[in-house]
Amino acid sequence: AAREMRVALPYNAILHDFCLTATKAVFLVPPYCIDLTSLPFLTGQCAAKDALLWHGERPAWLIVVDLATEHVRRVPLPALFSLHHINAWDEEDGGLVLDTCAHPNPAVMNLVNEGADDLGIHAVPTRLRLAACGKLSLARMPNTVMEFPRILPHLRGRPSQTFFGLTPRRGAPRETLPIRIDWPTAGDAPPRIWVAPLAPGECAHECVPVAKTSPLPAGVDAAAHVWLLSWVTLDHGPQLRTELRVYDGARLADADALQCRLALPQNLLDFHGNWVPAGSSAPAVD
Repeated sequence: AAREMRVALPYNAILHDFCLTATKAVFLVPPYCIDLTSLPFLTGQCAAKDALLWHGERPAWLIVVDLATEHVRRVPLPALFSLHHINAWDEEDGGLVLDTCAHPNPAVMNLVNEGADDLGIHAVPTRLRLAACGKLSLARMPNTVMEFPRILPHLRGRPSQTFFGLTPRRGAPRETLPIRIDWPTAGDAPPRIWVAPLAPGECAHECVPVAKTSPLPAGVDAAAHVWLLSWVTLDHGPQLRTELRVYDGARLADADALQCRLALPQNLLDFHGNWVPAGSSAPAVD
C-alpha cells in the first residue's frame, strides 16, 4: 500500500537525489536555496534555477528517515553541495553509510549552461558514516574528481567499494572520461583508479554498468565484472558524431578495454540511462 509522510527541511533547498537502504531513506540537504524574495521569480519572469543562492556559511544537513517508525534524524555537517549520491547502506551495528559526490559549491550547475568553459565538475567521492550513537564522520577520497556515479543495480543498498562515473579530462574540462574507482578498504590506503583512454576531442556521457553474466561465477568480484556502456561524442571534424561504446569495466584503463563501438545515425546528449534487456519492460536487476 502507498504511504506518504512529510519531512520538514531546514531550508527551501534544491534536492536532486536521495538514497534508500533496507530500513531508511537518506537525504543530503545543501545550503543552496531558492530566494523567495526574488521579484523575477515571484512574478514568473525567471526559472527557479535562476533564483537559487548559495549560502556557504550555513551547514548542510544529513536527514535520515526510518521507514518503519518514520522517526527523523537530522545531523549538521560542513557546507557542501551534492548532485548525485553513489550508494547507501545499513551497518550491522545500527550505523549508516552514505557515499556521495561532494562539491565545494554548486558550480556543477554549469552543466545546463551552454557555452560554459568549465562544466563545474569538482566533486570528490565522500563517505559519510553515521554511527548508531549519532556521531557523524566524513572521509574524502584524495586527488579524485568524479560525477554521475553508477553501481550495479543489485548492489544498491548493500556495502560496495567499487563504482563508476565520469571525470574531467585534465586541460579540457568540458571533456569527460569513464572512470572506475575502488574505495580503499584500509584507512590509509590510496584508492585504486582506472580511467578509459579516450582520444582528445572525445567526450563520454554517463556510464551504465551491466553485469557480464548472471549468476556470477564463483569467486568473481561482482562490482568489477561488468560491461560499461556509454555514449561518446566525437569532435573530430566539421560535424559532431556520437558512438555507443562498450568497455570492459574490469580493465577500464587498458588500451584494449574498448570492446565495441557503434556509430549512431544522430547525435545524442545523455545524462542518465539504464540497461533494459531484450523482452523486458524494466531495467535489469539481478
